[in-house]
Amino acid sequence: MDIRLQKIMLCIITVINGITGHKTNMMEQTLPPQQQESSSVKMVIFDLDGVLLETSRGGITKHILGSVGLGGMISFAFDSIRGHNPKEHMFQFLDEIDASDDSDIPYKATDPSGGTIPNIMSRWLAGTPGYDSAHVIQHINANINEYINSKKQRRSMRAIAEGIFDPDVRSHNTHALKSGNTLLKQLQRDYTCEFAILSNYDTTCFAHVYNKPELQPTFSRFSPERIFISADMRRIKPDPMIYYMLCESCGIDPSECLFIDDQAANVEAARNMGMKAVLFDPKHIKRTYKEIYSYLDEK
Repeated sequence: MDIRLQKIMLCIITVINGITGHKTNMMEQTLPPQQQESSSVKMVIFDLDGVLLETSRGGITKHILGSVGLGGMISFAFDSIRGHNPKEHMFQFLDEIDASDDSDIPYKATDPSGGTIPNIMSRWLAGTPGYDSAHVIQHINANINEYINSKKQRRSMRAIAEGIFDPDVRSHNTHALKSGNTLLKQLQRDYTCEFAILSNYDTTCFAHVYNKPELQPTFSRFSPERIFISADMRRIKPDPMIYYMLCESCGIDPSECLFIDDQAANVEAARNMGMKAVLFDPKHIKRTYKEIYSYLDEK
């Protein structure tokens, strides 16, 4: 492949990573078996995206390339190089088409950089009526001509929106994150506590991901009644109520829970609710594992 084209594709993948907010696993570590002793932690709660699952940046890039063609993607990449950040452009567009009062979403989900995501995405993740995947995509398509003048940009933005909101595209490019699943297997081998999932996910995309055969080895490790999805709870992390509702449903005290998430705001919110919490970082996975085991080994 021409070196210039390689650089363009690397730029595209980097941009898509910033939009989807998922990281590629950098290293794998395993720790030796632990003794199954009584621990103060009675339940370990996992996030999904960024901990147990990841979105393929290459897959999303391939989807966009198939939608806009190589010329569109080169234009997209050069716009990024010139400082026209596609993520900021997309978020601005989403804010403009859903500028209604946000009093119904006092706690907004964050992206990997720590910034809040647009209201339309928070409502989508919170299961707000009228904000399911199909309606959000329809709303985007109905407004895109008014807000975006360039035909190439419109094609790119539609393709990016599908990568975020379309359940088929999303699930097709969602895969098990090896480091997170290795951790899950080790903890279930070494400790007798309960295990749960708490994730910001809309109902339709989650159903597609949950039923994906490739991901059954992950989901089969959790009882269905211990899988909590934001859209079903009508709350999104870092809203303190979502942690409270999980504990109420499971009949457990927050102090007996260990929460693992890749978003700092969600980890901080869990700690404020009295949970033990660890920020999952695939780039420093050995340190992350040791911190988790230190909590589990507390008596």
